[in-house]
Amino acid sequence: MIEDISVRGFTEDTRRDSTRCMKALGAFISRSPDSATAEDLRRFQSQKTRADIRPSG
Repeated sequence: MIEDISVRGFTEDTRRDSTRCMKALGAFISRSPDSATAEDLRRFQSQKTRADIRPSG
């Protein structure tokens, strides 16, 4: 993921934020973010929205 971000020319802030979000997702699903399903992502986004933390974009 970090290589992809670097190759695409994203900023250091984007790299840091993406890494932080992936760590939070991994903690939420209690396994590697690489193994997240669409349902895991939906539940993660829903939980963040209820906590008033909206996805960027």
